[in-house]
Amino acid sequence: MTEASHEIRNDGTNPMGGPSFEVLQLGRIGLANDAKRALDLGGGTGRNAIHLASRGIHTTLVERDSVLCKQAAVVADERR
Repeated sequence: MTEASHEIRNDGTNPMGGPSFEVLQLGRIGLANDAKRALDLGGGTGRNAIHLASRGIHTTLVERDSVLCKQAAVVADERR
């Protein structure tokens, strides 16, 4: 995948789409069980980590690619 394919769109949406089905399920389970923390390894542009954080779960995203990490930070800052 090229670097350009990961760029956050002008409207602030993530080109990778929304959170994965598995993360949606984990978010529901975690909220039901009072989960407080999540770790997203290789989280790319943050589509899963940002979703979990928006549900009140303290989420740490770890990404090796600095470009993707910066893009995730931009989206996270915009969405607070």
